[in-house]
Amino acid sequence: MSIMKQTRKTKNGNTTRYFANVYNPYTKKRETGKSRRTRAEAVKDEAELIEYVENYSIEQKRKELEKAECLFTDIAKKWLTYGKKQYAKSTYDTYNRFYNNYINPIFADQRINDIKSEHILKFISYLSEEKRFSPETVNKNINILCDIYNFAIYQLKSISADINPMIGIKRLRVPNVKRDTWTDDEISLFINSKEAKSSHYYEMYCCSLLLGPRPGEVCGLSEDDFDLKHHIFTYNRGLDKYGNLTDLKNAQSHRPTYVPDVLYNLVKKKLIWKKEMKLMYTDKFRNNFLFNTEIGTPVTPNHYSRMFKRTLKRYNANHDQKLTDITLYECRHTFATTNLERGESDKLLSEIMGNSVKTFLQKYAHVRGKKEENTLEKYSNIIFK
Repeated sequence: MSIMKQTRKTKNGNTTRYFANVYNPYTKKRETGKSRRTRAEAVKDEAELIEYVENYSIEQKRKELEKAECLFTDIAKKWLTYGKKQYAKSTYDTYNRFYNNYINPIFADQRINDIKSEHILKFISYLSEEKRFSPETVNKNINILCDIYNFAIYQLKSISADINPMIGIKRLRVPNVKRDTWTDDEISLFINSKEAKSSHYYEMYCCSLLLGPRPGEVCGLSEDDFDLKHHIFTYNRGLDKYGNLTDLKNAQSHRPTYVPDVLYNLVKKKLIWKKEMKLMYTDKFRNNFLFNTEIGTPVTPNHYSRMFKRTLKRYNANHDQKLTDITLYECRHTFATTNLERGESDKLLSEIMGNSVKTFLQKYAHVRGKKEENTLEKYSNIIFK
């Protein structure tokens, strides 16, 4: 790129002219501007030529990519290989499974440049029509397609960004799911019951109900995460349903939590029991997990959830006063709801649970009808005196 200067002899003396000269890498020729009397005019021509060459290059690149016989499956396989190092193992396994189950059968043998937004929309419609799959499942597929196309555009540079069929594709609205929670009395009945206390997983139940962590966080706790001196749990990792260690959900999830005295003593006894088992069985309990199954293996969230449901079912079978049938994850919702109703700070509770205040209020704290009634009755009494 330069401004060329040309001087010629004329009858009236020497005449100088200027013209822009820009190399076009696609044509392998130089683009020359008009002959100008001043350098300033030639500089303007140069700017226009540079823009022309850049646009020409983009258009030629796009045409080349359109001609390429690149199959969607080829790009997807490269993305999966790339993703193995980029995603947490649990996330990668989920993406791999979703891709092979839902996306691959539809798009595998298609040229990636032939797939348009209308094809993506038909795919989404097929997944969601007649409630064939949940909005969460559909949205997961949309996320995977977005990642594949972004990988093709920005890492492989296999397609042009302006033909990305995922532009403008919106995710489905996920409806709010009604969550059942226990009252303080229900928590107390369960925690103090013989059914709960006789369970091998009693200490874990207490953790979930008294501290409100995610099931995977309880399962992932290591012996080193239990600070005996300061009565602290520090959540540093999780465990997924496949038994793989995972990073926690977000930065806020990495947090210390105070362990109340009663729970502290229960967990301490459990840790002593584990050490005794290590001495008794040389080939079992050889891990650093705070909680283990009866046979000395880490407790996965799925197994933990089944044990909780089994214990709750036994309780309801043996008592006239039945407890609300909740899931293990709803212990987390119970912690949020009961403590907020008691008047505890939403900021403090969200920090204990490892969430933002917004997520805590929108997702976990379910103010019951009675609480609303009391609030409105008090307010109306003030107004009407």
